[in-house]
Amino acid sequence: MTPLEDAFRQLDEARQAGSPAQIAQALIDHASAIAELGYYAEAHNALLEAAAVHHELGNIIDECMCMQFASVVSRMAGDAQTAEQDAAYSLSILPEDHPLMVSGYREIGEARFAAKDALAAVEAYSSAIDYARQFSVSRIELAKILDRRSRAFMLAGMHHDALADLRIAQQVLMAEAMIAPATKLAIDQATLLEMMGLFDESMAQVEEAWAMAEGNDDAYALADLSLLRSTLALDDHDLLRALEAALMARDFALQATAAQVYVAAALAITELYDLLDDRHRAYEALAIGYVTLTDLVGAELSSDAFGPKLLEKREKWGADTFDAIKADYEAYRREQRQNE
Repeated sequence: MTPLEDAFRQLDEARQAGSPAQIAQALIDHASAIAELGYYAEAHNALLEAAAVHHELGNIIDECMCMQFASVVSRMAGDAQTAEQDAAYSLSILPEDHPLMVSGYREIGEARFAAKDALAAVEAYSSAIDYARQFSVSRIELAKILDRRSRAFMLAGMHHDALADLRIAQQVLMAEAMIAPATKLAIDQATLLEMMGLFDESMAQVEEAWAMAEGNDDAYALADLSLLRSTLALDDHDLLRALEAALMARDFALQATAAQVYVAAALAITELYDLLDDRHRAYEALAIGYVTLTDLVGAELSSDAFGPKLLEKREKWGADTFDAIKADYEAYRREQRQNE
């Protein structure tokens, strides 16, 4: 029996033998199971039915929880409008002194963010933050909402406001000894500062984040930071320093088994070697990257990642030059293997 068949079997059994409350719980469990399988419309219908059962039973809080879950499912399905409506309905019947006000406003923020309505998302996240402080919601949860509001500020082009939220969220997480997520927020600040053209401030933030990542032996963060160092060096027109940082990023990404960062680093190395007019090493970076990523995630994904760049370089350098460089590299690798 497949997971989908089992989910329907359990719901059918509950409908036949269960009380209304048991049926509502079965509908919620059913929705959770089929949403994980990608059946979002069916999951949403099940949650609306569960909410209706709780409404009839007078269980307002349970009804609200179902509607907020329905909001999440709608958003996962790409229906931001229904997601906002579901969350808004939960708030319309919820007592204002209940902590679910926090998650309700957060879900409205998520729906508006998904719809690219940045300022409206900021407004909803701000309400969630206000209620989170009112109800003394965990500091970690508060940091998460601040992080989400920062993304809405970024979407609205309000970068300084985004930086302020990221900094507060980072400090909260540091106080809770959550070093890895705090480091990520420090990296996000450095990245945003670089995008804003504030290169000195970005580098200072990189150094702060580097110390955090190094102290926590966080290879993934060190890979991200090395890539950002490479970008900052490129902003400063220092190709050699940019290359050195990109090479470090590739090493850290491999250590962290971070496929996406590895690809970004390998492609950056290729471009930097090409800018330095060293086409043999540019090709080598692609060839090594292709083989390494194949070992990590398989040949198909590796081809998707590196194939277009190989074709681009073949077109840019010319077929004869590209093929000659490729042949030289393959001969070099054969000689290496013979000497091993």
